[in-house]
Amino acid sequence: MIPLHQQTIDAAEIAAALGYTSSYFLRLVSSLTDRHGMPQRLPGRKRWSRPAIEQWLKSYGATTTTPAQTTLPPTIAAQRQALHEAYAGARA
Repeated sequence: MIPLHQQTIDAAEIAAALGYTSSYFLRLVSSLTDRHGMPQRLPGRKRWSRPAIEQWLKSYGATTTTPAQTTLPPTIAAQRQALHEAYAGARA
């Protein structure tokens, strides 16, 4: 049988896996649980199920590491340029 401490994980370990400080992670716990599907804490404990967190980290990592869009869609870029010309050009 696996010892209980190996079946659970504490906030410091989860924070380290996410690259956060423990205090920052603890402020985010409810948001991570509600919005990002992080497993709930074990009842009456300040620990989480290690297998559940490891599985969540795999899926959460996949959703957070997708590259952000760095260029604007053509219509927005054109509208931005038109506004810039209309308003910035008027000052010149």
